[in-house]
Amino acid sequence: FFEQKKKDRPFRLLVETGLLCNNVALEPADDGGRRGDPVEIALMDLAASAGFDARAIREAYPEQVELPFDTETKMMATLNRSGQRYRIHAKGALEALLDRCDSILDPDGVQPLTDRKRWLEAADTLAARGLRTLAFAFREVDEAPGQEQLLDRLVLIGLAGFLDPPRQDVRDAIATCRRAGIRVVMVTGDHPETARQIAIATGLLENDAVDGTVMTGRQLDAIGEDGAQREKRLLDAVVFARVTPAQKLTLVDFYQKHRKVVGMTGDGVNDTPALKKADI
Repeated sequence: FFEQKKKDRPFRLLVETGLLCNNVALEPADDGGRRGDPVEIALMDLAASAGFDARAIREAYPEQVELPFDTETKMMATLNRSGQRYRIHAKGALEALLDRCDSILDPDGVQPLTDRKRWLEAADTLAARGLRTLAFAFREVDEAPGQEQLLDRLVLIGLAGFLDPPRQDVRDAIATCRRAGIRVVMVTGDHPETARQIAIATGLLENDAVDGTVMTGRQLDAIGEDGAQREKRLLDAVVFARVTPAQKLTLVDFYQKHRKVVGMTGDGVNDTPALKKADI
């Protein structure tokens, strides 16, 4: 399978982008494993399974500039040198990258990007299977652009889905919290359909959950700051998806103003403000 796929330029570029726009070290940790973001580790594993030499690729395309992943832009990018030219690599949420792309790479070369809806539907299909989705893009340039232009006029390469199942004990932990009278909500940066499927898998949501139980960051912003409608919608929501760290802080503040004792867990640096604000 991979031998055939390696002849496909979009696949090769997707794998190379996954290796170059990636902070996982080439050398394994002392215990033989890898340290870093699970999705970036999965991208390294994909490259190895497909027979790509990660070290050779990183040496052939040395990194010149990195734009770290940003929860506001929902993407990461690097500028890599390729001989006398440069190549920009980017990965992130599809809806964010689409706004930066004006063309697409297919086996016949670079073509105008005319069917954005098709790609959004493809992401929805992957997310409906509980997969975390990630889009990839690139651009080749003769001269190194400034950081402000790094994400301009990108070429969409493709989309990948990653299975990142919840731990088996999560369902029991949620049930225990509920028996104790604790209301559990999920707050995540993932695609809303991915978040919904994970919530169903962990017992946080039922399959037939009504509309409004899953709210996106954009919907959270759209309902305004005050009013009974906002209060009801926030109290009804069980899953918040595609949210920013600032919105996590807003949610903690909202629950506290409604006399709730808020306990929060999180493993990202960007979770720190909300973790500090929470009571537990």
